[in-house]
Amino acid sequence: MAKTLTTDVFWQPLGQIACLLQLAADHLWEAADTAGIDSPLHSLGLGSFLAASQATEMLPLDREVPEHSPGESNDALRVLEAVEQLTRQLDPRLAGASDLSITVAELVREARASAA
Repeated sequence: MAKTLTTDVFWQPLGQIACLLQLAADHLWEAADTAGIDSPLHSLGLGSFLAASQATEMLPLDREVPEHSPGESNDALRVLEAVEQLTRQLDPRLAGASDLSITVAELVREARASAA
């Protein structure tokens, strides 16, 4: 059976991506507040927030972004890496999927550079 635009299998990864990007943004901003006003983590958090908004906008109106699990990682880099894995599950027919995947890959690259 082929995937269609109405199946949960199609939309579930996108909802998880939106949720985890917001979680990463929250972790990054928390770390940025601790690091100080000049921290590049502020920008990385903003980038994660904007990508979460992008993913949320791609969802149909009848789909909500799931809540994150309390057991999710507190490490923003690990969360972003998990998001990057989820972007591989996106159907390439979905408008904006390629742009979102590229954005997430850039966020992971920046997060790795910040951690080094």
